[in-house]
Parts: sequence; C-alpha cells; structure tokens
Amino acid sequence: MATANPEASRPSPTGAAWAAFDEWMGRRITGNPRGISNDVEGAWEIFRSRLAAKERIARRGDPAAESLRTKGYADLGVFYEPALIERIKLAFRAAVDDPALTRDRRTQWARQLVKPASAVPESIQLFDARMRGIVERYYGGPFKIYKFQLRSNFHAPGDVTSDEEVYNNYWHVDDRPTSVLKLFINLTEVTDADGPFELLELDETRRLVRSGRFAQRSPALAHETRPGSRVKLVGKPGHTMLATTARVLHHACLVAPGGRRDIATFAFRPARRPLADDWYEKF
Repeated sequence: MATANPEASRPSPTGAAWAAFDEWMGRRITGNPRGISNDVEGAWEIFRSRLAAKERIARRGDPAAESLRTKGYADLGVFYEPALIERIKLAFRAAVDDPALTRDRRTQWARQLVKPASAVPESIQLFDARMRGIVERYYGGPFKIYKFQLRSNFHAPGDVTSDEEVYNNYWHVDDRPTSVLKLFINLTEVTDADGPFELLELDETRRLVRSGRFAQRSPALAHETRPGSRVKLVGKPGHTMLATTARVLHHACLVAPGGRRDIATFAFRPARRPLADDWYEKF
C-alpha cells in the first residue's frame, strides 16, 4: 500500500519565503495579518465586478456601504420584521434537533443545518431586495452568495475552552480575499452571556496589526484598544450586521452557562454575472 510522502506536504523554501514576505507586507503596509496578497486579490475581484456591471451602480450615498468601506462593518439595527425572525427561529429550533439535518461546526458546542434553505424555506427571505441593494452598492457590481448558514453556539466547559478553540472564538482575520463580505443576523435576543459576534473597527485593527503586538488567532485581545472600537452584535432578535471579515479582527464570544446564540449568516464575494434568482437551490 502506498504511503504518504511527508516531504510532499511541506512548503518549498521558496514558497515558505514568499509566505513570510507576504505576511510581513500585509502587516506593515495594509495592516492585514493574513498577507498583502489577500488585499490585492480582493481589490482585483471588486474591480472586475465593476467592469462586469451592465450599468453604473452608484456607490456613494448609502450609509451602510460607506460604513463598510471606512469602518469595516455596518450595524443595520433590527433589520427584519419580528414575526419573520420568530418563525425562522422556531423552524430552525425544530430542525436543529434532528440529527439527520445537522452537523457539528468544529466541535460539539456548535451546530448548523446541512441544508438550511431546504430545512427552513422561509429563511431565504432574509436575503431581500433591501439587502441585495446594500451589497450591490458596496461592490458596485454583481456578486455571488457562496455560503448561507443557520447555526447555534452553545456553552462549552471552561476546561475545554482553556485548551482549544471551540467555535471561532479566537480573534482572527479571515484568510480570504478582502472582498469577502459577511452578513450576521441574530435570530434570538443576544446579550453578552449568549456569546455575541464581536469585531474591532478597521482603523483599530490596522493599528494593532501594524504595531506587531497581535498574533493571529489569539484567545484574547489582551492589548489596549481605542474606546468604542470594539463592537458587539447584541440586542433584540433581527439585529443585523455586515462585516468585511477579511479586513477586521473579529471572533465569537464564549457562551456563558445556560446561554445560546442562534444566528443566520451569509457570505458574499464579487462576481462577473448577476446573482441567479434561484441562488438558494445549492443551500
């Protein structure tokens, strides 16, 4: 029987040197701990999307799109009708208890639906005309939805969280092109005890990364930050936030005993053709 060659999985000296240089450039120039190549690829994707647009899309004048560009996120407040969020939450809770419809995310303390649009059909209404408009104006051209999830985070014992990451609770920047945009929608009321999504504003992320004091995937942000620069997605059901997660430091806070966070998420990237009306079929 053939055996794996351990040498094959190791990066070449040239590849390792380039990766180190890429990260150094990202940290020093763009304030991105994942490397400047992600910034270049993200800028190229957005530029190519704008070229593909059938008509010019006005990118100025939208407060949410402008906040994404300058702060790295846009807090949209309670963006949906409470009745819609309640129906989606109840359908999700019923589906997530069925082992045939779910899978663990990283560990047993985070679960998600395998086919969210099929299990909770009404959830596709979360991507409505208003949200489509914001995303389109941010990019200035067509885009795609490459991920849609309905998921829950639960309390994990302290002896576990002290030794390992359980659900992206370590501070990090996504290792993706900086064109990536994510949408977070709370399906339940979220307090600090429920493990909210938290981010560090773009300028403060860049300052911290450029200082050399941040190590990628840190359990805690043990550095002094500017007051007001740490933003949490807390509040009533339907509270919604967009974030450029390949540009800003972020994480999921740990859930306290008895707490739980139910959330819907979408991930977008620029595209060269308009989003299909049946985008949800693959989810």
